[in-house]
Amino acid sequence: MKQLEEQVKTLGERLAKESTEATSCSSCFNCNFGHHQLPAEVKARVLNKHVLIRVHCENSKGIVEEILQQIGKLHLSAASRSTMPFGDHALEATIIAQMKDEFCLTVEDIVTNLRQTLQSI
Repeated sequence: MKQLEEQVKTLGERLAKESTEATSCSSCFNCNFGHHQLPAEVKARVLNKHVLIRVHCENSKGIVEEILQQIGKLHLSAASRSTMPFGDHALEATIIAQMKDEFCLTVEDIVTNLRQTLQSI
């Protein structure tokens, strides 16, 4: 009985530690925007039921809406967003999203999916 109690205590401590640790992933790649091939970057961090997403890419018309639409398709709800131009042609977007009940992806899946969306624009 004592051994089971100790295992339950150890497991509880491990779960509490894991739920407060953030998981992150990033991906750098080149995107073709018009006649330019510019570097782009997607970063994501997960903490509990929240996801911090940062995107650095070409500032083109409708890009933020495309990113937000894709985030919705991933069963994430954008709680907050901030965008700012970076230089003459680049955009830095930061999005804090909450996971919906249907969410079942890894942080790597989020980054890969958003990278594919940016490459297809």
